Amino acid sequence: MKTQYVYLSGISAVFGDYAATLNYVGYDSPKSWNIRPHNHTDFELHMIGVGSGRLVVAGREFEMRSGCMYLTGPGVTHEQTSDYMEEYGLRFDIERR
Repeated sequence: MKTQYVYLSGISAVFGDYAATLNYVGYDSPKSWNIRPHNHTDFELHMIGVGSGRLVVAGREFEMRSGCMYLTGPGVTHEQTSDYMEEYGLRFDIERR
């Protein structure tokens, strides 16, 4: 799978005592793929544009399809399988100010 990334800096939103800073935006064009179990040091918001697939988190399997969104937190191991799916991803940090 070839992901197209746009790395960003200096984009953040402040809400109360917290700030969310966007690290990157990723895009995977519609195709079939497998991503082995992995985790990140930041939050990751996944948005499914078209197609379908499966998500496994903590041994639980979830169906993904067009219009679905899900969020993984820092250190949360997850894996994905695409049955010809398009995915957008945003990775960001949330920190107390």
